Amino acid sequence: MQPLYAILALFALVLPAPYALALFPAALGAQNLVLAYLIEGGDLPVTKVRPTDIMVLIIGLKSIVRAYSSGGPVFKPLLFLTLPVYVAIGVFVAQWLESEMGAGYAFQCRITGVRFCGDIALMIFMANTVRDLKTARNAFYILAGTHTLLAAIQWGNLVGYKIGFTIGEVQGLERGVPRFFGPIGDSIGYLLIYGYLLTLQRRNAIGIGFFLGGILLTGTLGAVLATGCATAVSLVLTQGSKGGGIGRFKQLSFLFAAFAVAATALAIWLPETFESITTRITGGGGGVSQRVETMNVAMNAIGVHPFTGVGYMGFADAAVHFGGVETFGEKTGAYSNANNQVLQTLVDSGPAGLLAVGLFLWAAWRILGAASEESVSGSTAPFFRAGRAWLLAQIAGNLSTAWLIPSSSIAAFLFLLTGMAAAVVTMDERKRAAETKPELSPAALARGRSLA
Repeated sequence: MQPLYAILALFALVLPAPYALALFPAALGAQNLVLAYLIEGGDLPVTKVRPTDIMVLIIGLKSIVRAYSSGGPVFKPLLFLTLPVYVAIGVFVAQWLESEMGAGYAFQCRITGVRFCGDIALMIFMANTVRDLKTARNAFYILAGTHTLLAAIQWGNLVGYKIGFTIGEVQGLERGVPRFFGPIGDSIGYLLIYGYLLTLQRRNAIGIGFFLGGILLTGTLGAVLATGCATAVSLVLTQGSKGGGIGRFKQLSFLFAAFAVAATALAIWLPETFESITTRITGGGGGVSQRVETMNVAMNAIGVHPFTGVGYMGFADAAVHFGGVETFGEKTGAYSNANNQVLQTLVDSGPAGLLAVGLFLWAAWRILGAASEESVSGSTAPFFRAGRAWLLAQIAGNLSTAWLIPSSSIAAFLFLLTGMAAAVVTMDERKRAAETKPELSPAALARGRSLA
């Protein structure tokens, strides 16, 4: 683990802050690989401070200097403060319920709350370090490159599992139903949707198939449904583009054909994985039933504490009081979270927390929309348009996971996107303000000096 600390710290020190931040998802994947290796070898480090924490701390110090030395800090209250409010409510609730939940409960909620606030800081740091469109474009290239690498690992694992060599997580081999998650974990399918949307905007058939295949290889029904939602949203958001109705029809027909080819290839190459997805679509499969049962336990907790929830990320510990053990026995991993973002938020902080998260998502949607205008962001507009469709796909299509949680790659990517959007929109606002500011004549300046 020590070499990874040194490498990530070096990246944070040497690289410009926006580029180091754009590498954060890749750093998270590398950290996951190292931790998995250490766990397998029985050598898990005791320290709670991870290499990515050191990386973010160094970048944070650099961003503070950058913010105050170049045009002043970027501050979007609704975007930057709503999630910390949500966390604060949950931490307060955990302290209030500690006598009911057990000793150490509030402390654990505080620790996870601090970790999530560290993730939120990615957004603030990115917003305060991007100062021109060229930097934003290069940071997007790094993020897109990371998505391409993750998809390539998916395809590499498809070949490698036959010979016993894979990178990252592969589930279901013992049951003959391989599902590929790579270094990111089971959220990889939701993350790859962004790369799919970028290639969809460019009408790149090879890229669409490349990312679509990576998503299907996860065998995750939720990711497949979210991809369908993202496709629909992308078509709506680009309604005013060239091509008209017949162009839209041709594009939709092409997408159906691409999906059919990818699904057929999966059915031929990995029939067990394909059957697993179709079984869950028709209502079978243990994965779906387990998630529904977890949601029922979450509903029990909300029923007992409808106005407050049970404390920030306290569901895993609190679930034993609301039917978790009776439902799953001692398999506490089955209810590590509520498996749905709305339920997770209500369990964490009640309706007030849900309102705070809703305001954040609304602010993120608006800022990404503003940054999607070519008059604002120039050549980076397609990246923001893809990000906007990706965000709505998470909100409307990602219904079987909790994704605004600590150490979530989905949350980290969203924070980087919205931080970059905040930076670009603020640059445009300051530019327009400077252009509309009236210039004083020499006579007026002379009068002002005489009055002074």
